[in-house]
Amino acid sequence: MSISRALLLILSLTLAACTEENPDFMIDLATGGTEAGQDMPRDTGARDAGPAVDKGPDKAPPPDGAPDKVKPCTGCKPGAVQKKACTKCGVQQRSCNGKCVWEPWSACTSQGVCTAGQTQSLACGKCGKQKRTCTSACAWGAWSGCAGQGSCKSGSTETKPCGNCAVQTRSCSSSCTWSTWGTCSKAGACKPGASQSQSCGDCGKQLRSCSSKCSWGGWGSCTGQGACKTGTTKSQSCGYCGKQIRSCSSSCGWGAWGSCTGQGTCKSGTVGGRACGNCGKQTRSCSSSCVWGAWGSCTGQGACKPGTTQTEKCGNCGKRSRSCSSTCGWGAWSACTGQGVCKSGTAGGRACGKCGKQSRTCSSTCAWGGWGSCTGQGACTPGDTQSQGCGTSCGSQNRTCLATCAWSSWGACTPGAGVCTPGSSSPCSGTNACGAPGTGTRSCTSSCAWGSCTIAKPPYCELVLHPSADTYVEEDDPTDVNGSDGTLESKAESGEEARVYVRFALPSFINGKTIQFAYLSLRNQYGYTTCANSALMPTTSLPGATWSEATLTWSTRPANGTCGSTTLTQQAGLVVTSYSTRWCRFNATDRVKCWAQGVTNNGLVIGHSSMPSTNGPKVKWYSRESYSSRRPVLWIRYTP
Repeated sequence: MSISRALLLILSLTLAACTEENPDFMIDLATGGTEAGQDMPRDTGARDAGPAVDKGPDKAPPPDGAPDKVKPCTGCKPGAVQKKACTKCGVQQRSCNGKCVWEPWSACTSQGVCTAGQTQSLACGKCGKQKRTCTSACAWGAWSGCAGQGSCKSGSTETKPCGNCAVQTRSCSSSCTWSTWGTCSKAGACKPGASQSQSCGDCGKQLRSCSSKCSWGGWGSCTGQGACKTGTTKSQSCGYCGKQIRSCSSSCGWGAWGSCTGQGTCKSGTVGGRACGNCGKQTRSCSSSCVWGAWGSCTGQGACKPGTTQTEKCGNCGKRSRSCSSTCGWGAWSACTGQGVCKSGTAGGRACGKCGKQSRTCSSTCAWGGWGSCTGQGACTPGDTQSQGCGTSCGSQNRTCLATCAWSSWGACTPGAGVCTPGSSSPCSGTNACGAPGTGTRSCTSSCAWGSCTIAKPPYCELVLHPSADTYVEEDDPTDVNGSDGTLESKAESGEEARVYVRFALPSFINGKTIQFAYLSLRNQYGYTTCANSALMPTTSLPGATWSEATLTWSTRPANGTCGSTTLTQQAGLVVTSYSTRWCRFNATDRVKCWAQGVTNNGLVIGHSSMPSTNGPKVKWYSRESYSSRRPVLWIRYTP
């Protein structure tokens, strides 16, 4: 570093220290001293836009021809120079002009190469790193040693010998570490000094050796060969035009001759003969290839083949037979056997039935077929009698069958004791399917007596019932018995609940019937003008056990059973419009269906589904012990 640059650096550091303690401190290069009180900004790395202190606007120059007036300078001293430190140990300066005003700051000059304290790193060696730091003089310090190096230089390779004159290689990775050794490549064919042999010729051998360069030398001469080549064969003739073979063994020597194969069936030129047909004869000759020629024609035969039999028909579908003797001649016919009972095609007949006739025919097997139908019969069997009704009171008359199987004329009509003419009808009265009186019709039977009265089945039956027992129980009076009261009370309030129990004696014939609908009618005592009032919309259940109105209390009430709907819904369209009437009708169809389907009739228990804690709805109904016209009513319509 030059002396002038060192001095400038010392000056910059001094200026920096001074301006840090006193922002108004400046060096006036024109006077060699310092000047305070100037409005000098700190170093921000940018130029000032104007003078540090505005001493007021300059006055306009005097008009032409007017004498100039000299006025004292109140700003900076013209020709004075100020300097200050800037980035990277540089220096900026400004000068005071003739108007006593500071010029803008100059650009930052004499800068170093870096900012004090800045660091820089650089790759080095085998994937290592070295660092340097910018000094307080804004110059780079020396590089540090190379640290964190790997075991090799990235991209380098190395090899080592392996196998038969081969090499294997490994490479240095980008992280300066060795890879695993590669496969052994470019190996030779053999190991130096090794030898190899192979078969040659007829079971001979030849050798070769491996050179120092791991390659095989040439094969030597073939030595130690046998008498033949392994697998070759020789053949010769034998027997009846046959052949036998011998083979060269794996040791190149001939084996023994094999068996004689491929022989013919005869010796060439020989002649043979045999029996044929029906005691005849035929001959053949052996050819030059030791094969028999074709047999000649069969000569000297008899009439049949010994042991064979012959049959023919005889008599009524019978059979007879004869046999061929050992000299090929037929023997005598046997007796006719197996004959049928008739001659095929003949017909027979007989009397049948009522002076009729039937016939049968002898079949092709000489057996009679089944009898045909009886034809030409008369109307009756001779001697039979017949009677029929007559007159209007079931009288009778008779007739007899003649020898010709025809009926005689009817005799005179004998009067009977009947009350009507068969087939006639008359009106009648009786009980219909609902058990009510009705009218119908009756018909006269074939015995001149009236049949039962038939009454048309109605589309439905109606049953109106009054309670056989009713009462109510109260939660707040759990031991009270209310079976003789003239009212039935239901109430929905927690702790003061009241429930109504009512039972109707259903006739047994209702069991199994289809219930079309059923309504429970109750008359209230409070004078509600509409049955849609929430207080009059109870729920119902079927008691799970029987009960008595003379003993039932809240404490002894039976548990509820399960069957049918739990809500007694108001009959559609029914509204109480008269204060004097007060009747409410509810749909109880589901409950009555349960009884008709076999559920035990323990009556109904009527309560409310919700239980408010206070001021719950309370209803009083007339019981069966009150006026007969105000008793509860169960109205049932069912299919008979």
